[in-house]
Amino acid sequence: MTSHLTQEMERLFALSKLLCEGHEIEISESQELEGVSVMFVNYSLHEYMVTFEGSGEDMIFCVRSMELPELYLRLPSPAYVRFGKSIQLEELC
Repeated sequence: MTSHLTQEMERLFALSKLLCEGHEIEISESQELEGVSVMFVNYSLHEYMVTFEGSGEDMIFCVRSMELPELYLRLPSPAYVRFGKSIQLEELC
């Protein structure tokens, strides 16, 4: 269990770092729920949830593991985050 936890922590940190550095990340699904933007991201063959709540300096930005929901990083509000469109099946052929 410990190695699984540390691997998931490393992936979560790596994804958070990419987002904070402004790299484009593909999303698989996006929803707006009661003022909270929720995006599901596939990274390193694992699924993560990214949430944005509020705006401006009051914005809360979280990256959460879907395998271990108790594991998440709450980050300071970013200047911007770039999300790309998800891969279409036809593009894989």
